[in-house]
Amino acid sequence: GLGDGPFVVYPAITHPHKNHRFLLELMARHWTDPDLRLVLPGGQGAAEADVVADIARLGLGSRVVRPGRVSDADRDGLVAHAAALAFPSEYEGFGAPAVEAMALGAPVICSTQPALADVVGDAGILLPLELDAWADALDVAASRSHELRAAGRRRAAAFTIERSGAALAAAYDLAVQVGR
Repeated sequence: GLGDGPFVVYPAITHPHKNHRFLLELMARHWTDPDLRLVLPGGQGAAEADVVADIARLGLGSRVVRPGRVSDADRDGLVAHAAALAFPSEYEGFGAPAVEAMALGAPVICSTQPALADVVGDAGILLPLELDAWADALDVAASRSHELRAAGRRRAAAFTIERSGAALAAAYDLAVQVGR
């Protein structure tokens, strides 16, 4: 279970490019606080067996929480209360989970993968996918928590307005075409 300690969340299906294994190595090597939990909501992808094996191999069974697929409300609750959203993805088309996390006020720690860097900008902590680079990221997130939460909310709001405007325009176009 979660207990009362701090936790980091990464909501993602266990696809190889989502890089769950990076976070597990990080938990074992650098993020070693015994009270810290890593919460991994999401379905099972092609890397599931590797993720399960790593949790066992690294002795992380008591520190990794796997709730499986959760409702949007439960996921949002986890993200909103997390010490950080960690997002070590090797590829994203668009960093929607990062935008959602910023909107919910969670500090975002993510890879420098271009789509994530574009979305997060200076409102989060962007790091290369090297374990040592992420070693003190949680401490940085904690020390800058207030600033990151505020900056993230501002940045997410700007994205949401821009995107919802484009989505609304597309919906109108579609309605017009269907109505003909």
